Amino acid sequence: RRARTEVEVLSVVPDKHYGALSELSLCPLDGRYHQLRIHCSQALGAPVVNEFEDIYQLAESEWSRRHGTQLPKPMKRLKGLFLQAVEVAVPSPQDTSGEMVTVRVDVNKRFEQLLAQARSFS
Repeated sequence: RRARTEVEVLSVVPDKHYGALSELSLCPLDGRYHQLRIHCSQALGAPVVNEFEDIYQLAESEWSRRHGTQLPKPMKRLKGLFLQAVEVAVPSPQDTSGEMVTVRVDVNKRFEQLLAQARSFS
């Protein structure tokens, strides 16, 4: 089944281990389970920070194509997977006209901590 994701690069920070860490805005247009994580690894060659090993390894081919080197070994940073939904829109359960209900939260501070940590190691 087809899965599409819009990708926007918000910022790029130099990183000693990976060369760079990128902050992305990802918007699934239609999708599948783990779509965003798989697209980051397989299509971009840029796995999510702290990604599980099986999905991390999907980045090998695209990483090699883009960088001409092997994918670096995974390196754990802070805690948890660095992927967060900051906005979700769903059809209103009380409205049949197709009106959407949107919920938005602030980006977790740990993302800025991660980018600051990368800047300090570079």
